[in-house]
Amino acid sequence: MTADHTPPPPRAGTTLVLDLGSGPQGEPRLDVLGPLDDHQLEAALDEVALHQPEAFTRPHRIDHHDDTHHTLRLAPGTAGATFPWSILADLLTRPPGARARARRAVQPTAHQRELLADAESHPGRHIERLTWTWHGHLEPDRFRSAWQAVVDKELATRAAFSNGPQPTLLLHDHVNADVRWLPAGTADWADLIEDDIQRGMDPHLPPALRVTALGGPDHPGTTTPTHILLTYHHALLDDWSAHLLVRDFHRAYLAGGTLPGGERRPDLQDHLSWLHRQDTTPPRDLWSRPTPRTPCVSPVPLSTAEGPATGHSQIRISTDHTEKLFVWAARWGTTESCVLQAVWAVLLYRASGAQGPARVRFAVTASGRGIPLEGIERLPAALRTTLPLHVEVDPRSTVATLLTEIRDRTLDMTAHEWVSPGQIHAWSPPAATTPLEGSLLAFENTTHPPDTGLTTALHAEGIHVSRPEPLGAHTAYPLTRYHHIAANYPGPEEIILLPTTHNQPPHHTPTHLTHHTRPLTLAAFPDSFTTACTTAHHTTTTRNQPPLIVLTSTTTTLTTLTHTLATTATQATTRT
Repeated sequence: MTADHTPPPPRAGTTLVLDLGSGPQGEPRLDVLGPLDDHQLEAALDEVALHQPEAFTRPHRIDHHDDTHHTLRLAPGTAGATFPWSILADLLTRPPGARARARRAVQPTAHQRELLADAESHPGRHIERLTWTWHGHLEPDRFRSAWQAVVDKELATRAAFSNGPQPTLLLHDHVNADVRWLPAGTADWADLIEDDIQRGMDPHLPPALRVTALGGPDHPGTTTPTHILLTYHHALLDDWSAHLLVRDFHRAYLAGGTLPGGERRPDLQDHLSWLHRQDTTPPRDLWSRPTPRTPCVSPVPLSTAEGPATGHSQIRISTDHTEKLFVWAARWGTTESCVLQAVWAVLLYRASGAQGPARVRFAVTASGRGIPLEGIERLPAALRTTLPLHVEVDPRSTVATLLTEIRDRTLDMTAHEWVSPGQIHAWSPPAATTPLEGSLLAFENTTHPPDTGLTTALHAEGIHVSRPEPLGAHTAYPLTRYHHIAANYPGPEEIILLPTTHNQPPHHTPTHLTHHTRPLTLAAFPDSFTTACTTAHHTTTTRNQPPLIVLTSTTTTLTTLTHTLATTATQATTRT
């Protein structure tokens, strides 16, 4: 049941001999010395045509000399060197059970193309990993069968990109789940994650996800937990989708390794069909509007000559503080994400050194699921996108005014959250794209409706699972901040600040900005203006670093809020 992305060994007795045109007629030819049937050959040629349509030329003639000698010839004068012989050879020599046969090729979304191009230029980007812990008995064969059932049910997990300058999305009928099981004690968990990072994730090879488990003895009554790592590429699956797939896996495991019913509808093709029917005129009009004359600032360095470096931090917030944020945001007619965006805008404004009114520009995420397609909330796919947000920060204005502006701009943008960042950039006037967004504020809300029945069924078998937590993917932005809500698993509801990724050398990273961003992770606003601090567990260091909670009212001016954030940031830095 385990898929291996390394080239499989040739079948016994099969040898391939390639001649690029040294014969008297100059025709390229491939001799297959071994068994070859017409059905296998046609399936392999169809697969090659899907992967590289621009370089594919179907063989001019096929000669079957005998049962163990076959010759494929291209037409004389054909450029044999450009034919994808290596792909064809791999398909002809791969064991039949290991083949992933493509059903059809479809056009990917514009955002998928952009993510794929960036990932190919910067290996390691846009690869996310979920980790969680399984307490209780876990059967390896049942574990693998459950993941295979998920892959069989969800078309998005069997998708991969073709090669070439204009990649298509290949949808496969059957793909073996990529599952690796390691008994406890055979590897260190931290080393295993590092190995997975070094391995990367190739979006050209199905399946679209990879599962690694480091477990205890596979017998009932074991007390050794099993650690599970799920790896996927954002060009094929977003974080919302990953949580859906984890839930399906738990259901399949409880059902003995199977999932009832056929493939899901709507599926990936339904979404692509809906997307390609959309009129781009309304979003084009929205983002092509002239921008205000207020100067635009971006305190995050966008490029350096010395290459990238990364850093991260992670903080948890208690249930009480999370509820305060939710209640306060709702009271003022906005959402918790808009509140965090307002604080981030103020922090960026202060870090820029601006004195008067200025526009602050950064990117925010949108789920891509706010579209009129029935069942979209249950569809695994690469739907999440990023949208540019620019707001005016005026020290003489109030917090309420800033919140209202962010809320209104967010509502305007999310009506068109199916467009890609590249499309928006092409439509925007030059003044609106300079400077570019130096930071991304990602608010990941994966709070699917709680499935208490699933949790109860797991407990009935003596199984307790922790909530899957992302490790944080590297993006195309110099600075990325993740805020994650996951309330559909046992335990207190929390907002989790996932790794803050700096794609810049340390001495180029604006330390004054990173020092001042700590209060953002715990920003909550009750009615009265005050500042307070609380102790929370910092997961990435052995020292206690008490993050601070900034409490303010909407009638407070932004000058006062900026001063408060600066003061609390200084206190946090001093305590560190």
